[in-house]
Amino acid sequence: MSAVVLGAIGADVTADIAAGAELSHVLVESISVGTAAAGLGVAVLRLLRSRADARAEARAALGEADRARLAAAQARDEAATRSQELDRVRAEAEAFRAASRSGAEAVARAVREQMGRWGLTAAETEVARLLLLGLSMKDIAVARGTSERTAREQAQAVYRKGRLAGRAELSAFFLEDLLPTAED
Repeated sequence: MSAVVLGAIGADVTADIAAGAELSHVLVESISVGTAAAGLGVAVLRLLRSRADARAEARAALGEADRARLAAAQARDEAATRSQELDRVRAEAEAFRAASRSGAEAVARAVREQMGRWGLTAAETEVARLLLLGLSMKDIAVARGTSERTAREQAQAVYRKGRLAGRAELSAFFLEDLLPTAED
């Protein structure tokens, strides 16, 4: 718009000078031309600045998109690594179970027989098993559908009948000889 106004005023000043217009008239129109030129310069600078800002925003957006793609790729790689590690641990655990199955069956039988020698009830035997698995009293109560108080009383009965001081001695009673020593 400013360029059109500037061009029109410039043409008018030129025509006025050619027609012999008064100097004051030519001077006022020349000032108008200068003002229009300044306005045009400001408009051009704003346009250039907004183009530069748009380019910078586009570069930033592209950078954010690249960072997001990189983060997504890293997350996929980490998930794949965790999945591979989990698969490896599962395979290792399954191999251990397969290799120790006959021994584990013999140990399970010996544990059941010992609990029988202690005279544990079916409920106490189940509580002892859950204690050996490391469950909390709250978890044992939930698993058995009893109150926490009942689970605690049954655990105390296991310790009393086995002449054990608590969970640590219960675990040690059955596991101590199964674990490797420093010399093994």
